[in-house]
Amino acid sequence: MARKSKARRYEVVLADRVERGPGLSERRFWILAVGVVVISVLTQTFDFSLTPPAYRGLFITRPYCGLHDWHFSHLAWDARSHVKYGLGYTQGYRTAAVGDPPSANPLRYVSHPALDTLIIGFGMLIFGTEEWEVRLFDLILSIPCLLLILFILRKLYGSSIALMSGLLWVILPVFAFFSFGLWMTLMGLWALYRYLILTGRLANAPEPKRRHFLELGVALKAPIKIGRE
Repeated sequence: MARKSKARRYEVVLADRVERGPGLSERRFWILAVGVVVISVLTQTFDFSLTPPAYRGLFITRPYCGLHDWHFSHLAWDARSHVKYGLGYTQGYRTAAVGDPPSANPLRYVSHPALDTLIIGFGMLIFGTEEWEVRLFDLILSIPCLLLILFILRKLYGSSIALMSGLLWVILPVFAFFSFGLWMTLMGLWALYRYLILTGRLANAPEPKRRHFLELGVALKAPIKIGRE
């Protein structure tokens, strides 16, 4: 009974929206979405303080430091090993190697999937190996991730909620620090989008097909299986 009542209220809201016509967030959704992306780029590039309000310079060019940056510094170190010594030496694993020539028996980290460092290594081949160049590659990858999140939220809850959710996310300090997490975020979004299609929870979604089941399975298993757990 409660579910029917909720569905009825939802129908009334939709009917009211149809009568009034599309609002600004609906008519200019992608323009406003680009604005959210611009804010995300600013928060990942510059260091702003809210209490007290202040600008503390560029964040993107800072060396890795702080409570959690040890994780990013290790990822960059392992990715540089792929680039400097080659996959024949690292065997695709996260390898902490130094020297020229490097150690014959390097330290390998196998407790987590290795694809994140391989993706960062690919970015290093294109942009370079400095901290700001690694962060720049991460920033570029975060843009399609954010747009995909906004797209999914719009399908689920409408344009206004999607834009507000995206804005709140990108202005949070934790987002500016951790960004999207590259590989796992891309796979997670891919899996979520295919799941929503298969369960019929997206408006105007394509008809579920066998390939959607296959893609969902790949998106769920690839981070672990291909990443060499």
